[in-house]
Amino acid sequence: ILGIHLQRFGIHLESEYLEAIAANTAKFSGAELETLASEAALLAFDEGRPQQVTLADLETCRQTITPLAIQDAAAVEKMQVWASTARRASSPVVAAKTQSLRAAKFRNMN
Repeated sequence: ILGIHLQRFGIHLESEYLEAIAANTAKFSGAELETLASEAALLAFDEGRPQQVTLADLETCRQTITPLAIQDAAAVEKMQVWASTARRASSPVVAAKTQSLRAAKFRNMN
């Protein structure tokens, strides 16, 4: 996800750099990774290196971002507990036999 956001700024990083920063951003959401990419791009631009983001730029910016999973851990845990009890969207649904609407409409006519 970070690589995609960096590409939006015309920045390409080696996969080793992305893997290194990914190890430290495990609790980041997609939006937080987008913020990280934009902040690193702005930092590189401010230092006269447009579109030349380094691992150090990403790490500097990563340290300034606190993911929501850490800021509001209780709310995230509550959502995770709820999600563990919810039925998966791809699991089969056992439904009662239903009649067509036409059959239901004319059922009481006899």
